[in-house]
Amino acid sequence: MNTYLGGGYKLVSDDTANGIVFDTDAGKDQAFFVKLAHTVVPVTPDDPHDAKPTDLTTTATRTIKYVKASDGAQVFDPVTQTVTFTRTGHEDLVTKAVTIDSPWTPATSSVPAVNSKPLAGYTPDQAIVPADSLNPGDNVPVTVTYTIDTQKATITYQDVTADKILGNVDAITGDSGTTANYSSTDRIQNYQGQGYELVSDDTANGIVFDMDTGKDQAFFVKLAHIVVPVTPGDPHDAKPTALTTTATRTIEYVKASDGAQVAEPVSQTVTFTRTGHEDLVTKVVTIDSPWAPTTGSVSAVTSPTVPGYTASQAVVVAALLAPNDAQTVTVTYTPQPVEPRRTHVDYPGPKQTPHDEVTTKTPVTAETTATAKRATLPQTGNQSDSALALLGTALLMLIGIDVDRKRRAN
Repeated sequence: MNTYLGGGYKLVSDDTANGIVFDTDAGKDQAFFVKLAHTVVPVTPDDPHDAKPTDLTTTATRTIKYVKASDGAQVFDPVTQTVTFTRTGHEDLVTKAVTIDSPWTPATSSVPAVNSKPLAGYTPDQAIVPADSLNPGDNVPVTVTYTIDTQKATITYQDVTADKILGNVDAITGDSGTTANYSSTDRIQNYQGQGYELVSDDTANGIVFDMDTGKDQAFFVKLAHIVVPVTPGDPHDAKPTALTTTATRTIEYVKASDGAQVAEPVSQTVTFTRTGHEDLVTKVVTIDSPWAPTTGSVSAVTSPTVPGYTASQAVVVAALLAPNDAQTVTVTYTPQPVEPRRTHVDYPGPKQTPHDEVTTKTPVTAETTATAKRATLPQTGNQSDSALALLGTALLMLIGIDVDRKRRAN
């Protein structure tokens, strides 16, 4: 019996339990029975006996993979979600047969939602992988695909002198982490041709798109107005009159009587200069120095000699002129007085004496002639003849003086 009991049996009854006493009937053998039954025990995941673990326990799995859309490369470790199902049964310890006598518990099991991890510069096709119900034995694969983001960048050209934007703002797009195909060279050269100089260029080393889709990238190219000095020798766009001016003194020589010119005018000019600077963009010229010199001198000028006339100024003195002065000096010429002239008169009568000399200091007129005539009338006849001769001579002298005056005047 112990052998059977060790083989998985259990005792049901034993007719020999109280011993065997032979009866007295020799015609019939006595029959005793020891009855045994198969031992049947429950089997569970915790006490499976000889049951296979997979007969009593199973799982369901959801595996979430994270890959790039471009090449399928894994970007994060997969997330595995597993749920367990169990059931029970019984085992015949003699035959070792296991019989399942309950369904899987629970019938279904849920896995929770999973947030997809952020990947800079990329956007997942599922921000959240939702919760799901799994059946025993399920193996559910889920793939979250990350697509590279399109980034935007702007390039602004700034006039830092005038504090304004030049032209249009360039806008470009590209994939995260890539280098843009953009060059600022042409626009910079165009502005340099307009009088600008480059201050800084954020795009000089290229534009690499970042990973942040929440904010556009901003690049700036800064330019300033070129300012150059302007001088009379290098005026650029400045008007010559803005940098150079003159002052003039004109000396005129005229007759006092009628203003007629008696000699060519003398023009004396001094030059003044100044400097400034020009904005090559606006072409505005700013003067930043006064006229130099502050005043300019003109030298003294000797008035020319005109025969028979006296100048009002023998020398026009030196003078200082300020920028843009226009002075006129007029030297007037007045006829000179007639110089005294001694005339010797030969009388036909007696020898002349020193008293016969006539000195004429003023022009002879008819009145002076008549006076002379009256002075001689009381004298003798010879003296009357002498008076007539003197009168004729005086008239000739008068005519000569008038002729000489006209000649000098001309």
